[in-house]
Amino acid sequence: MTTKLDPETGEQIVLQRLKARGIKIRQHHESWWGTLIGRMAYLFFGEDFPKDDSKHGWVICQTIGSTIWLSNNWYLGRPGLRFEILLHEEKHVDQYERYGLGSLAFGVLVMGGLYLLCLPAVWTMRAKFEKEAYQESMRARFLIGDIPGKGFLSHMQRAFCGRGYFWMDPFPRRVETWYWRALTKAQSESESGVP
Repeated sequence: MTTKLDPETGEQIVLQRLKARGIKIRQHHESWWGTLIGRMAYLFFGEDFPKDDSKHGWVICQTIGSTIWLSNNWYLGRPGLRFEILLHEEKHVDQYERYGLGSLAFGVLVMGGLYLLCLPAVWTMRAKFEKEAYQESMRARFLIGDIPGKGFLSHMQRAFCGRGYFWMDPFPRRVETWYWRALTKAQSESESGVP
């Protein structure tokens, strides 16, 4: 078993890696576009994610091409949660590059088209993208010693089976089956200790 990673150190490692790749990190309030996508995300996802008055704060973030948009209260959140979200969003950057054949701009077009094909969502690439990214969230938790459990599973079922992801997977038992497989893989991948 590897030693536990300090979440603030993990966050800094991921931020430096993203910066070296030319990925921009911005908060929603920094532009009209960021404000718009932040408000749209809250409208669609707000029911499935923590609110401002929760212990976590509002943590809805998006990745579009080479920009990761962070919530306005990002720096008030727990370092462990920030680290987890950054690894999740970095996975989305990787997906933009992969499906854009190395081009983030082309990846925006490809992934944008794939995201528009939302129904039946359970069979779309969107489900694949989010499951890959949430496995990174699980890996982040293992790295900092915050083992995901049934609470994280409940969050996955609420998010994947609800309106937040357009009923991406309407079958909670399928989400649970995926969850335990992804959890095992995330634990295995975390053993290297590398964020």
